[in-house]
Amino acid sequence: MDGLSAIPQADTRAVDSASKRVRLRRAFVTLRETLWLALDALRAHKLRSFLTLLGVILAVTTLVFVMSVIAGLNG
Repeated sequence: MDGLSAIPQADTRAVDSASKRVRLRRAFVTLRETLWLALDALRAHKLRSFLTLLGVILAVTTLVFVMSVIAGLNG
């Protein structure tokens, strides 16, 4: 067992660098494919997208309005 410690270690910096590049490229490809799928879904379901956006806009507007009224009544 003592002789095994004399085995030279491989240079892991080059392997780590290549591995990071591969992981980064895969992540980029996955992100790009995800964005394309999302845009295709939005194009395919225009009414659903519009209604969802309208709901979010109304909810945020209502929240801002209510918070403004409460702040005004406290002041």
